[in-house]
Amino acid sequence: MTHRSHLFIALFAVFMITQCSSVLAAYVEPAGWADLPVEELSAVHGDNSARLQAAVDRATVNGGRIRLKKGTYELANVVLKSNVHLEVEAGTVIAPYAGGSGTVNIFSVGGGPDAEVQHVSFRGIGGRFSINYPSDFTRNSRAFAVSNIDNLLIRDIDITENYTKFSAIALLLPGGSTLKSHRAKNVTVTQVSLLHSSYGYSLVQANTGQDMLFSHLIATDAGVTVRVETDLESNNLYNIGVDNISIQNVTNVNGNAAVFMQPHSIANGDVRVDGVVAIESSAGVVIFKNNGRFPDLPDGSFGSGSYVRNVSVVYGMDTPMNYARIKYMPPSLIPLAQREPDGAPSAYRGPSATAVINLLPDQVSVNYSDITHSGPNLSEYLKIVEIERRNGSSGLLHWDNFISRYSLSGSPTIDSDSDGLNDWGEYLKGGNPTNSAHRGVPPVINPYAGNIVFSLVGDRHVSCEILTNTNLMSNTWDTNTTIQVTTDNGIMNSYTNTINVAEDQLFIKLIVE
Repeated sequence: MTHRSHLFIALFAVFMITQCSSVLAAYVEPAGWADLPVEELSAVHGDNSARLQAAVDRATVNGGRIRLKKGTYELANVVLKSNVHLEVEAGTVIAPYAGGSGTVNIFSVGGGPDAEVQHVSFRGIGGRFSINYPSDFTRNSRAFAVSNIDNLLIRDIDITENYTKFSAIALLLPGGSTLKSHRAKNVTVTQVSLLHSSYGYSLVQANTGQDMLFSHLIATDAGVTVRVETDLESNNLYNIGVDNISIQNVTNVNGNAAVFMQPHSIANGDVRVDGVVAIESSAGVVIFKNNGRFPDLPDGSFGSGSYVRNVSVVYGMDTPMNYARIKYMPPSLIPLAQREPDGAPSAYRGPSATAVINLLPDQVSVNYSDITHSGPNLSEYLKIVEIERRNGSSGLLHWDNFISRYSLSGSPTIDSDSDGLNDWGEYLKGGNPTNSAHRGVPPVINPYAGNIVFSLVGDRHVSCEILTNTNLMSNTWDTNTTIQVTTDNGIMNSYTNTINVAEDQLFIKLIVE
């Protein structure tokens, strides 16, 4: 038996080993940068923004490197300038400063239309460092706001958000600009991860930009890893989008998608995607057409050299999704998509929809022959015939709430909706005991790997023994495995274990303690 999180780590490691290839970076190290003088800065308690900004202002005069010594830095609205290279020691933590009001861009570069910024880098020294948002931080925020710059590198960062508004790294036009020359150019973002971001945002969002490389990026419990969506009103009015974008080796785990593309009303250039992994996410790659947001403008497009290659998807049964995504699911899976009780009206969870959604096939070429997928597939011969509760329902963490929500009697053996599954089974599987059409998340089979994937409610008092039988007349049940639930989150958690899929039929009994 393998818990889902173990699967994430193993698959990501294998993919990165097999898919890595030589990359021509958009960013180029400027001549002599390694010989620039270095100013070291150590963290102090509270706001460090003014101290770092002063160091940036000193370094930009003749070019310089600023090294942040290991520590915790609270920062807000630090403006990076030409010929400044920030080196952050491994293990350092950067957090948004909570003082003040309004949107917080922890770092911004090229924010004005008057003068282009050149040659800026932001990297780890001796390993990776972190940008962490506190759990009580609720203001709109970006880690990096990037616009009018030529030659930028961002790398070696682990970002943990708090489902804040805006993407972590946003490539935008400067405020008030109407010129294509003011978009960012020669930008590389690589070796960056994102955790806990909102479904509608991303690790990287390119509203504008030219000659950019996004590589070796991973977003987990997040929205999109790389989003190329040219949706801002000013961009569309002046037809300023993206051109010559390369996306390589990006991963999304239990999120929206690894890559999302939508041109709206802008005639964009080429976007090339090569190497995508999506693990228990809603989709691998999503390419949408103009949605009519700007009705007086023509349909946008991507360049004729745009393509998607090498997509690998592991399907999941408990993925976040928007209601609009449901129509792309196989019909047999649609009933399993259910609205999030505490989320927005459009927020759903359910099975992965598909590997690739491409609504612009005449513009973006998808090589379907190199799309691979694995994970649960519904199989009609798999049936649960019994869920038995041995020791009553005392001590369960969420059972009382389940009873109250559906106005049940409280007896686990009663089948309130007469669908053949008792109320205890509905609790265990995430079903609705008052609706016979919703019997919870069914187990599914991956016949390629010989695995059964099933879900149990997050309640550490639940222990489940799985028995199998290929002939009910024999009444002989073989023990397949025993599972001890270790989480208390009250949501459905997936587990995987090996079964014999060579039989014509397979019956499963769950005995829960």
